[in-house]
Order: sequence, then C-alpha cells, then structure tokens
Amino acid sequence: MSKHLHDQLLISRLAQSETAAFARLRRLCFRPAVSHVMHNSGNRQDGEDVYADAEIVMYQKAVEGLVLSASVSTYMHCVCRQIWLMELRRRKRRKQTLSAIIPDFQSGAWDIDPEAEQRRKEQLVMRIHQAITELNPTKKVLILLSAYTSISGEEMAHETGLKDRMVVKVKLSQARKEVKDKILQHMLTLN
Repeated sequence: MSKHLHDQLLISRLAQSETAAFARLRRLCFRPAVSHVMHNSGNRQDGEDVYADAEIVMYQKAVEGLVLSASVSTYMHCVCRQIWLMELRRRKRRKQTLSAIIPDFQSGAWDIDPEAEQRRKEQLVMRIHQAITELNPTKKVLILLSAYTSISGEEMAHETGLKDRMVVKVKLSQARKEVKDKILQHMLTLN
C-alpha cells in the first residue's frame, strides 16, 4: 500500500476518533513538533501544547473530509508551525500590553493603598462576573462546569450536547480567552 493510501486511511480513522489512529499520529509527528518549538524560542511544555492544538485541528479537518496532497507528517508540521507562529505573535502583543499595565519602578509606584486595592479587587470580581455572563450559553456553562465541578470533558460534552471532549476543549479554551481578553481590556481602562 502506498504512503498516500496509508495517510488517507489514517485520516479516515482519525475522523472516526480511533485511539490507535491518534497514537500513530503522535508517533509520527509529536517529536518533530516539539523539536520545532524548542528550536524556535519555546520549551518542551510549549511544544506539547502546540502539538495538542495541532492534533485538534487535524481531527477537525479529518471530520470535514480532509484530502491531503502531502504526507500527514508534512501537514502536521505546517499546522504546528502556524500555531507556534501565532503563539509567538500573541506573546509579543501580550508583552507590550503588560508593559503598559505594570507601573514603572519609581519610588512610590509600588506603594499600595489598602482601600484602593480593595476597590480594584471588587471591580475585578464584578468584571469577571460580567465577562462570564456576556458569554454565549454553551461557553458560560462550560466555564462554570470547569470552575465548580470536577467532571471530565466527556461528561461536559454530554451535559452541554457537544459532540465530544475535543470540541469541549476547544470551546472552553475560546471561552477562557474571551473572559481573559475582556478582563485585560478592563484593566487597561483602569490605568
């Protein structure tokens, strides 16, 4: 059987959520993905995170009926590279944003007024509550389930009517990012 047929068979098995297919994909692509990230300003944990995100992308594309003109390993390498580049861009923007939030090291810049600090905490709690209530219902439920229960991703999928734990992971990540962005925006307006 040709390599192209092996790859298409792997993709069809990924679309069916076969554990063996994900294990094979990991054997083929995990080490190169982590190595790429580690050689480009990242660490092993970053590489593992990038690979996990790339695996989700691969699963979603497989479900959509992906037909490759290159090998699976080449496709996964490109996906990992793009995810890592996006993460590096995000970190650069975040670093610039954080420098605007954190006060300079001037005398008195780090002095804390207890009353002002209490007001800031109360405002932050109110902003977190507001950010969560502004989410769509599914994301709101996922945030609350992850924060206040210890149920698995599969159970969350069942509770919310989502397809599986991978979809839950993606939606939960999106929800957390939305909340974080709204809180960060609020913090920027305070300074």
